[in-house]
Amino acid sequence: MLCLSSVIYQNAYAADRKCSNDCEPPTLGLDQKGKRMVNDGITYNNQVIDVTDYSATYQKITAGIGKENTVKFRIYDNWGPDNVEHFELAFGLVNGQTLQDSKARIIWDRSLLNEEKTTLVDPDNVLEKVTVTSGTEKCDVGKNQCLTLIIHHTFRAPLEGDVVATNIWDHYKNAWQNYYNHGIHITGKSLNPPKSFTAINDGKIYHLVKTGKDTAVDKFGDGWTLDVEWSKNLKKVIKSPTVMDPNKLWALEHLGRSDDVGVFGYKRDQVEFKEYKNKDMMQKDVFTKTLYPGLKAVHFLGIDNIKSIAPKERSDKLADFKVIYEMKKEAERAELLVKTKQ
Repeated sequence: MLCLSSVIYQNAYAADRKCSNDCEPPTLGLDQKGKRMVNDGITYNNQVIDVTDYSATYQKITAGIGKENTVKFRIYDNWGPDNVEHFELAFGLVNGQTLQDSKARIIWDRSLLNEEKTTLVDPDNVLEKVTVTSGTEKCDVGKNQCLTLIIHHTFRAPLEGDVVATNIWDHYKNAWQNYYNHGIHITGKSLNPPKSFTAINDGKIYHLVKTGKDTAVDKFGDGWTLDVEWSKNLKKVIKSPTVMDPNKLWALEHLGRSDDVGVFGYKRDQVEFKEYKNKDMMQKDVFTKTLYPGLKAVHFLGIDNIKSIAPKERSDKLADFKVIYEMKKEAERAELLVKTKQ
């Protein structure tokens, strides 16, 4: 089931004329009064769709990446097929977006001198092998004649959404938009290389490759996330329990041990370690009092109950996206200055 919603526009020019000539927008199915003007308004890969104001029933359409697709539109205008000036087909929308939000649009225009022009809005290189052929044929409703547009196209990459939209207007700028809410689902792996760009972290410029809508990775394998600005993901640093100090390693090896249990065979959280520590402290205390009889060590008795004081909260300017943006801008200026002087 494909749900469809329609939006009708009549521009100020038509309103100023008080609709003395043409007030009817072109249509793929019904006119403004709900009368059927076109049968089988859309055919996508041989799947025929009979367009109404609000819905058109057919099985879900899928389009494979790298495979050619053919869609045929039959457009009726009350002033005849030659009165249609503009047609627009937009792919990849999500619910809530408008036709202008699409990053994969095929636009056909025809001047009053009957000159035709096809334009692509495709910043992400999603479309290829696009051709538009126009003609006329019966609308299969009475004697109505329709403009036909046959559009061949191939997808190179998936799109964010499945919603498809069409926009049509005539030479008097009477317009009609349709949104096909379950539209076309594109399947397969992208034929485009991963997107690459630069970002800044701690004053350094990194080259990133996009791995998802809001994720990327740098050449070191570290992940990045887009949240207003690109920021490097924090890593959890897990210290190895193995003693890494060279002197301690030497001592452990010469004592026949190379694990993390300590030189004396106990871990710090074991009862035996505490007992050994207390015994050793008593020996050191006797030794100290023998050598330094006048030494008072009362202030060391609380050594096991030392309290820690947390440092005050620190403000990191490099975590401020405004500062990062300014640093990036200055880096670009510096790079441009160096290139200019070379």
